[in-house]
Amino acid sequence: MVYACTDDSTDNILAATTAGMLRDEHNGGMRVYAQLHDTELCLAMQARRLSHSAGVDLRLDFFNVDELAARWLFRQDPLPTVRLSRLLVIGMSSFGRAVLVEAARHWRIHQSDTAGRLRVDLIAADARSVVDDLVHRYPFLGDVCDVVCYEREPDALLPGPAFRVPHDRVLLCLDDEEQALKIALTTPSLWRGGPGSVTVPVTRLAGLAGAFADGDGRSGLLDTVSGTVRCYPTVDAASDPDRIGDDLVERLGRSIHDRYLLSSRVGSVGRVTDPALLPWASLPEDLRRTNRAQAADIGRKLRILGLALAPRTRTNVAVRLTREQIDRLAVLEHQRWSRERRSTGWVHGLRRDRAARTHPDLRPWRELPEQVKEKNRDEMRQIPGVLADVGLEIVRVGTGAPEPVTRWTATREHRR
Repeated sequence: MVYACTDDSTDNILAATTAGMLRDEHNGGMRVYAQLHDTELCLAMQARRLSHSAGVDLRLDFFNVDELAARWLFRQDPLPTVRLSRLLVIGMSSFGRAVLVEAARHWRIHQSDTAGRLRVDLIAADARSVVDDLVHRYPFLGDVCDVVCYEREPDALLPGPAFRVPHDRVLLCLDDEEQALKIALTTPSLWRGGPGSVTVPVTRLAGLAGAFADGDGRSGLLDTVSGTVRCYPTVDAASDPDRIGDDLVERLGRSIHDRYLLSSRVGSVGRVTDPALLPWASLPEDLRRTNRAQAADIGRKLRILGLALAPRTRTNVAVRLTREQIDRLAVLEHQRWSRERRSTGWVHGLRRDRAARTHPDLRPWRELPEQVKEKNRDEMRQIPGVLADVGLEIVRVGTGAPEPVTRWTATREHRR
């Protein structure tokens, strides 16, 4: 394991790439992670790494503390998903942007059928433009959230529609941590959501997290309004090696598997007998490896077709995959899957048998039944959606007249 986590992103990139290039045959399965402080640069570097086929012996990834801390905030303390939930975000710091995206991601995966859309009240001077940019980059945000924007400065908070109903979570995401803490501790209208409902993300003031008492008031030095207000040290939250290890390939592999489950019409009830149809947390490790390998190979297959990965921006013209490109990608993926299976001892057999390591699809593409070919094509049709989940899209390299993808925004925005 190599972690490059200095205050200089350039130094981190150089250290991580140097470590990766100096690896040898004794470093099989090496993992290298570089911290980048700019979220745009982080996503761009992730795109370049995913587009490069360097084998599976090196896991190289780039991470951003704010994005990682926001992701784990909702895993540690999930939103209520059995009913309509309300989230109040004050300020649009880097962590605030990440919180909005990760709240939507969490809601999309875990919400119940009766919960409806997640209601988000957003207070920031640039709220509308920020939300518009985020919905463009992460389309699922607009699919699952109703974002109501209040374009005002946080110190101009007044009782109004946003405060009539208590919020399940309040996050004060200001660049000025002292101001965020002041608002949290001097605005009683924010304290109605119950224990742990008001969160102040901190970096410079991270030492205060231990000074505030737990909900029982038996530790620390300062009261937290019966456990309502808490400081959330973002660097500490993002420093766990296991959390850093939840890298881009891991998340893409999980997304591929989740979409496979949906396409297989697997519900959350009933006994599942096929291991391939288990949720990611219960999936056998060899099947997880298969999904990771498929994710890591996305860039190589696209490059063969003259396509590339890029962060989703308004200036890009995304490519709509043609029927011929889908078919070519399906062939390439079948060939990759066959090589991977055979390398681990699997052979062709009349039926799928994990114990005997036999599979009926381990044969040339031309010999596959049409229904199996179509299943592979369906997986390739999912690639644009899988990439959009992490803010990436497919673009054309070089000249040509690409067919643009129609874009739309589902977010309901209001100016008050």
